[in-house]
Amino acid sequence: PTDTNEGGWQESDIRSWLHESILPLFPETVRANIKEVTKYSYSRTENGTVASQDMIWIPSVRETLGGDSWEDCGPDYTAFFLEDEGRHKYHPGNSAPSWWWLRSASSRRTGIFSSVHYYGGRFGDYASKELGVAIGFCL
Repeated sequence: PTDTNEGGWQESDIRSWLHESILPLFPETVRANIKEVTKYSYSRTENGTVASQDMIWIPSVRETLGGDSWEDCGPDYTAFFLEDEGRHKYHPGNSAPSWWWLRSASSRRTGIFSSVHYYGGRFGDYASKELGVAIGFCL
């Protein structure tokens, strides 16, 4: 509800929402097999990459777009997001791609998290903006 990226992914409203509201919607047979993993995200508060333990998450800049100057560790899933078109996400019922959040806080501006623009490129948006999410989890 506010434009802050203080605390980064670890203290974000979207992380709490995913864990408290979305994860319980998964069927119990799926939830029972989801593994907690270590995720790395840039945090302005810590001025660097920090680790968190998550069962459900949204991707980071590094995971979707490759190496990044301020996220220096963690997995690289760019094979699944090869080109701009590979990063297109659609809201149900829409034929045009939508913007969606990444969990990486901006290293330059307070209140901004990274996002993926509808054309598939990287962008930054104020934290209070309503965008889509691409959920990740590990079985």
